[in-house]
Amino acid sequence: KAKGINIYTVERELDSQTREAWEIHEQAMKAYYAQDFNSAITHFKSVKAILTSDKPADNMLERCHDFLIEPPPADWNGVKIMKTK
Repeated sequence: KAKGINIYTVERELDSQTREAWEIHEQAMKAYYAQDFNSAITHFKSVKAILTSDKPADNMLERCHDFLIEPPPADWNGVKIMKTK
């Protein structure tokens, strides 16, 4: 598949640490979509400092590092094409 899908999470109530991490995650995603991968990495690392087991932040850190090595095309829409399952 070459089309992106949205992934959501459900939380009834956020503790203060999770709320802070989610706010930083939003900043990281803005940087990611702007192709400012260094800034996104900094923000995702801040998320990891708060929520050490945050798998989405791990995933996005890996993507950012990959895009620093091999930048996305000019018409990139934020989707990373997965080449394996």
